Amino acid sequence: MNIPAKVRNSIFAILLSSCIVSSMVHTILNTALSPIMEEFGVSAARAQWLITAFSLVMGIMVLATASLIRRFPNRPLYLTFMGLFCLGLLLSAAAPSFSVLLIGRILQALGCGMLLSLTQVVVLSAYPSEAQGRVMGIYGLAVSAAPVLAPTLSGIVIDLFGWHMVFWCALILSGIVWCAGLAFMKNITPTEAFTFDGLSLALGACGFTGVVLGLGNAGSYGLFTISVLLPLMAGVVLLYIFTHRQFRLKTPFLNLSLFGAKKFRLSVIASMLLYASMMAATTLLPLYIQTFRGLGATASGLVPPGRCLTAARGKPKAMYRAQNFRFCIFCMAALGTIPTTFIFPTFYATPKSIKLQL
Repeated sequence: MNIPAKVRNSIFAILLSSCIVSSMVHTILNTALSPIMEEFGVSAARAQWLITAFSLVMGIMVLATASLIRRFPNRPLYLTFMGLFCLGLLLSAAAPSFSVLLIGRILQALGCGMLLSLTQVVVLSAYPSEAQGRVMGIYGLAVSAAPVLAPTLSGIVIDLFGWHMVFWCALILSGIVWCAGLAFMKNITPTEAFTFDGLSLALGACGFTGVVLGLGNAGSYGLFTISVLLPLMAGVVLLYIFTHRQFRLKTPFLNLSLFGAKKFRLSVIASMLLYASMMAATTLLPLYIQTFRGLGATASGLVPPGRCLTAARGKPKAMYRAQNFRFCIFCMAALGTIPTTFIFPTFYATPKSIKLQL
């Protein structure tokens, strides 16, 4: 497809701006959990669902993006899901209760999951092969740096104006970008008619939700309880059915045969472990600094970026190329994790605060 450089650059700029805002929103609440817990009277186990639910819904959305992008042009997809993202920001900014705030986070995750995938497809469709590496490099740098800087920036805003202002600022930026998309976004991605495999999507979504819900309930009900084991086992069974179905379909909803490659499999597992380490640190460290050390959101936002940068280096592509580099990344992650085991006392969450359990 012969697309003028001015058109494709403007489209990429709009999508990149959207991805930067949505990536920042992903980690923007890491420094806001403590004031949110205090305002709504919720425990840490419940408040963390603002972050966990976002990651879960965004991951489920990624499952559906491939089919949606093949079926619909990029302009209506962008305007729809960026609109959902803005609606989620509005709900969160004006949230009168924790439930409304959580619904807003879910809508934000729907938009974020689509925007990240759509941008990559647009780059591959609009740019010639010799320019794709440069453009994807710009995209990767921006999307990787945004969630690293977000906790620090949100911490400053929270100390000055409160956590609601974080979402108002993101909403203003997102609204400007959405208006730019309405004016300049063009349809450039190819589409085709096909049958959408809704059953596979439902199996994958329910399976992942069951596993995450079961593990998330462990902090509130204990590991060996019905509230943990029932959704966990149901999720595992559904994911098994989902996996078995993909290998039986002529055109699978998700091509799992890639995991037959050893290097790819190891890279994905390594990325999962590093991402889990990053999310744990960037969630717990601000809570510890604000609750136990008595420091503000700004101070707590200065700590997570180092951990984020360590995890961000462990990309599957880099690990795929160099085994020694993979080993160094794991050593860095381990060395960064060990000191944190000595600063976290054992604690339990109450509705209004976090108390030490000696």
